[in-house]
Amino acid sequence: MNHCDREDGSTLLGTGTLAPGGGAHCAQARVAFADLLPGSHTITAQYGGDGNFLAGGPETVTETVTCANVVTGDVRGGVEATAPSTCVIGATVHGTVHGAADGALFIGGSTVFGSVHSANGTLFGLCGTTVTGTLEVDGASGFVVVGDPADDGCAGNRVNGSVHLGDNHAGAELIANRIGGTVEVDGTTGTGPFPEDNRAEIEGNTIGGSLLCVGNTPPPTNGGNPNTVGGSRAGQCANL
Repeated sequence: MNHCDREDGSTLLGTGTLAPGGGAHCAQARVAFADLLPGSHTITAQYGGDGNFLAGGPETVTETVTCANVVTGDVRGGVEATAPSTCVIGATVHGTVHGAADGALFIGGSTVFGSVHSANGTLFGLCGTTVTGTLEVDGASGFVVVGDPADDGCAGNRVNGSVHLGDNHAGAELIANRIGGTVEVDGTTGTGPFPEDNRAEIEGNTIGGSLLCVGNTPPPTNGGNPNTVGGSRAGQCANL
């Protein structure tokens, strides 16, 4: 078994095959991973052994993921994100946050007195944040995660208005959030970064309005953790 597993915490990132490299009588394995959320990640690598060599003990390294543009503090007039990446961290934003086309947007531990809109971006993350207006994420080419305390370490959010996730192409998660308005998730395709991210996940949310899902391939799941919905449930989310 000439492979090396790499994990972020307890989540498997991937398995690399050993190949010559790293010096004489040495071998190395590489696993590329591009969808870690901003923050500190403890990466563990472990060799499983084979017919010639014993398994090796785990080795760890801490990687910090950040953005090209970081916004903090008290911000008046909203935020216009820029490519390639913008992080809004521990900020109080008075106005709307607009994502940049072809850019990643992450908002964590913040309060947005306004709405959050992202169109045709890459990765999108919203964690541990209050949004007094609406949330709309459309046409993302990267993973979309709006709350997921378990797998992604992304705390749930409070969104007072409605939430719309539309035509996102690399998976989407909407987990453990409190949402005052309606939720619509449509046109999700592709898969997220982890093996379990093989379809849109909508689970454990408290939704004041209705929940509607259409055109997602494959249909969404609640992962065995039903949502609490004040209004109707329809389309692919009728049983979620």
